[in-house]
Amino acid sequence: MTNESKLAPPVVVVLVLDDPGEWCEQVLDGLKNQDYENFQVLVMNRGSSSNADRILAASRHATVKHVPDVKSYAEAANAVSGLVEGAAFYLFLRDDTVLAPNAVSLLVEEALESNAGVLGPKVLRFNDPSRILSMGF
Repeated sequence: MTNESKLAPPVVVVLVLDDPGEWCEQVLDGLKNQDYENFQVLVMNRGSSSNADRILAASRHATVKHVPDVKSYAEAANAVSGLVEGAAFYLFLRDDTVLAPNAVSLLVEEALESNAGVLGPKVLRFNDPSRILSMGF
């Protein structure tokens, strides 16, 4: 961890994992290639334990919490509140979301600049990036 990353607010990326398909490797690569250094990944695994093994093998920053009884994405995301302390920001992801390499940096920068409590990034269709699903907020 560099001195610069110690000054950067800590971010916890919460990845809610069901049973991802072949795109999972792209999702993991998106997390691994972030230019923001002060973040950790918390995987809320609703699926099989083999999914968690893939995540742990691919990401040195990941911690996996098995939550097989959780019925929805929202319930899994809400379960994070008792598991993490000290995070300045949370980034909640579905298991089909691939991040651009500067996504976390840009979101933190905007949150600090605009004093925002909640941000939403621009979202493109996974299989057709020419289609914008959300312009952000």
